[in-house]
Amino acid sequence: MKRQIEFVPAFDKRDPDPTKNYGIGSMQLRFVLIGKLGATQFVMSTGMYLKKNRETLFVNAAYHFNPFEPMGADVGYHSPEPMYDGQTKFEECDYVKGGCYYDGSSTAATRLLESFLEGGEDVVWEKLEKVYIERFGELK
Repeated sequence: MKRQIEFVPAFDKRDPDPTKNYGIGSMQLRFVLIGKLGATQFVMSTGMYLKKNRETLFVNAAYHFNPFEPMGADVGYHSPEPMYDGQTKFEECDYVKGGCYYDGSSTAATRLLESFLEGGEDVVWEKLEKVYIERFGELK
């Protein structure tokens, strides 16, 4: 099993063309557990934005959350095989050769974020191992 921690840069991908507008995003922290049978991941938003976006986010009262606090984004899996009928395949995947079938939960990520903040990265790896076993049957 391979443990990988990635920092995904913050971005400003706003565009007047709605088909090209991907908005503003904070830096993400991604924990990925990669095995022979697939991969599991925990993704959190760090609340750290590009300098040019901080003031815009700070003064925008439309937010129902504080964009500058960390937020659990996803706990999920990357599988080489579909895990349910009708699951869509992603042709490109950084963790599964030949593409993957992906699914995840933001609710699980919210819970895991609180555990991570209290217990550190060991808590995350324990959870990702449990998800791996639930999805793929064994750690391999």
